[in-house]
Amino acid sequence: MCAQASGADPKHPKNPAHHGPHRGPRRSNHSNSTDSDGNSSDSSYYSNEVQVDVEDPNIIRVGIIADSEVVLGFLLAGIGYHREKFRNYLMVENDMPLEDIEHFFHMLYRRHNIGVILLDYFTARRLHHLLEKCHQMLPVIIIIPTKTSLLPYLEEKDRLRRQQQREAYQ
Repeated sequence: MCAQASGADPKHPKNPAHHGPHRGPRRSNHSNSTDSDGNSSDSSYYSNEVQVDVEDPNIIRVGIIADSEVVLGFLLAGIGYHREKFRNYLMVENDMPLEDIEHFFHMLYRRHNIGVILLDYFTARRLHHLLEKCHQMLPVIIIIPTKTSLLPYLEEKDRLRRQQQREAYQ
């Protein structure tokens, strides 16, 4: 643009904007074009075609319904997925209505490409009535303890273990 403003010929060999057949940097495979003002633009970047990413049906994803610390950890690990009107995670707050959590759980449970659903302990306790009805092979539902739920989780697990031992001896 400066070369044109100063009156220099842009095709002149001594102009740095001109690269002859064997001079200057190599061009990439992208097709560059020049508009009437002399500005170059990448035609693949500005093309009118809309590229639609088709989701691969062979990819099995992980769904996460947990508190913000757990979900954020998994998002930082690269588990998060967000496309158009779907995402595979829900950050559960204490004041979140149970209906919203149930709706999101049903949405994940019915999707064909969700292979694992991770629930934190407190969310699993809130969804206990739904989890008893889930008998499909996939998705696998895994309840994970968090920092705040570790002690209640271990106490309940120990209580269930003792109960099973008592029933085995009767």
